[in-house]
Amino acid sequence: MSRKTDIDKIRTWKEKVITQLTGGLAGMAKGRKVKVVNGLGKFTGANTLEVEGENGKTVINFDNAIIAAGSRPIELPFIPHEDPRVWDSTDALELKTVPKRLLVMGGGIIGLEMGTVYHALGSEIDVVEMFDQVIRQQIKTW
Repeated sequence: MSRKTDIDKIRTWKEKVITQLTGGLAGMAKGRKVKVVNGLGKFTGANTLEVEGENGKTVINFDNAIIAAGSRPIELPFIPHEDPRVWDSTDALELKTVPKRLLVMGGGIIGLEMGTVYHALGSEIDVVEMFDQVIRQQIKTW
């Protein structure tokens, strides 16, 4: 049984979902009277943050802070990141192609998630993990 994956259709669907989610979150924040300030922030005191944005500086006072600034993939110095065959998780989510075989370096949650996605799209997956089990660090914290 052979299946054909329409990668362009999947990519278009993914972009639509992302647009809906980000728009929905902005609408939800507005509806709940959450103040959203865009810019580069720095703590200027134990309970103060200064944000430099397009409209100048905004000072925010708070009792507690949750830092949810997103994440970026780690670039290991021995990996040729300029090689188009080498992807980070952001590249993998671009869904430009579905390789016949895919090596995933890192058996953490993101690596396994990417491997699972590409396996579902038809790739053969190998995962390399330096520790004795996958998702080791996450399991330890639970």
